[in-house]
Formats: sequence, structure tokens, C-alpha cells
Amino acid sequence: MSEDKNYYSILGISKTDNHETISNAFRKLALENHPINDPLKVSELNNKFSLICEAYDVLSNETTKKVFDEFGE
Repeated sequence: MSEDKNYYSILGISKTDNHETISNAFRKLALENHPINDPLKVSELNNKFSLICEAYDVLSNETTKKVFDEFGE
């Protein structure tokens, strides 16, 4: 994808939120958007779920979070 992703807005958090807040936001969104929840929307939910997981992977690690904050995606 050519456009930059805003992982903070994907998870609905701010740059100053701590690890616990990031984890809680991820868990909530992952449960709501897991593809198994709606078999009729598997493709749409797969894409959304993948993006949520990607955002969490970056923001839950201090090193990758710092790089993302400085340079973006």
C-alpha cells in the first residue's frame, strides 16, 4: 500500500498511551473484528484484522514504536 498507515488511529489510541492501553485497545478490536465472527464478511474482516495486528506489532515494541514515531510506516 502506498499510503502511510496511522497505527495510532487504527487502534484508537494516542502517542502518549502506555503499553497496557495499547494492549487493551488491541484485544478489544481483535475480538470485535476477528474473521470468525462473521462468515459473510470474512474477506473484509481479514483485511481489518491484519491491519489491527500489524499496528499492534509495531506499537507494542518500544524499538519499532520509536522508529514509527520518527519515520512513519
